[in-house]
Amino acid sequence: MAGTVDPARGAVECVAMATKLDLSSPLDRLLGDVAAQAVRGLNLQGFADISEARIRYDPETGIQPVTVVGRLIRCQVAPEGFPFPLKQVSGEFALRGRVLEIQALDGVLGTGPVRVRGLTGAKGAPAPARLEIDPVRGLVRIENLLARVESIPIDHRLRTLIGPGADIAYNMLRPR
Repeated sequence: MAGTVDPARGAVECVAMATKLDLSSPLDRLLGDVAAQAVRGLNLQGFADISEARIRYDPETGIQPVTVVGRLIRCQVAPEGFPFPLKQVSGEFALRGRVLEIQALDGVLGTGPVRVRGLTGAKGAPAPARLEIDPVRGLVRIENLLARVESIPIDHRLRTLIGPGADIAYNMLRPR
């Protein structure tokens, strides 16, 4: 870890690296209230290697992650109300201010693979998927996201995700 301290303001800026950072620990302390609640709702477990974390602390604004770049290792995400956990999640991400960038994430949902990528840019190079997070409103924008999912179980658990009206079509199909 390296950084600077401004004693007059009580401000601190630092750059850190970490290996096998436990994501089930209370990392939400680094986020605003709404974003922290959203992170807790994901029920995230597993580890991450952080290749770069630039963090700023100011007495007026608190702890602010400026940039966090890393790789998820053997993670599980089980959002509240979602019938299936996303398991064996691994891949690269970057949090730059309020924008989460995803280069590539892979995992398993039910019995099938899940792949999340950014769409190919104008010059043919892959661009990251971008999710903008507002500390008060939560997730406010998704750009450039491509998700491929195979072999999702279509049973009573999936029905819990369907809103009013769509359950009529679900009942007519009678998936098993």
